[in-house]
Amino acid sequence: MNILVIGCDQVGAALVRDLERIGHDISIIEKDSEQLKRLDGFDDYTFSGNALVGDPTDPDVLRQGGIENCDAVAAVSEDDSLNLMAAQIAKSLFQREKVICRVSDPHLQVLYHKAYELDTTGCWPICWTSRSSAATPSAWTLCAPPTQPAATPLWP
Repeated sequence: MNILVIGCDQVGAALVRDLERIGHDISIIEKDSEQLKRLDGFDDYTFSGNALVGDPTDPDVLRQGGIENCDAVAAVSEDDSLNLMAAQIAKSLFQREKVICRVSDPHLQVLYHKAYELDTTGCWPICWTSRSSAATPSAWTLCAPPTQPAATPLWP
């Protein structure tokens, strides 16, 4: 699958690495070019996708990043507002069906999910279910934080 990842902080870089390792084509949009250096920080991994420095809330930047041809979008930067805006643009302007939005504030997670119909995750990781050996985004789940008993499927 072709997946667009927005944000390359610790969470974004790890997500990119994991998705590439299982065979997905990855593009990244990151506002800060310094953050992209995180991709070089893994001993056993070399990023082979496309990386673009720019504002992921700008539709032209999203087009340059490949949003029109991607199968899924993961807005996982450290900035909740940026993630929300980028996720909304991906869903509304570009009609991407599979969009996940990282949100640090648990109250905002519920609001964004209900008001904007966005799949939201907190600071706990995105992980794969064992239902699919290919670990496609349809099998992505939100790993439950320690206070919750189970994982929540992102996409049925």
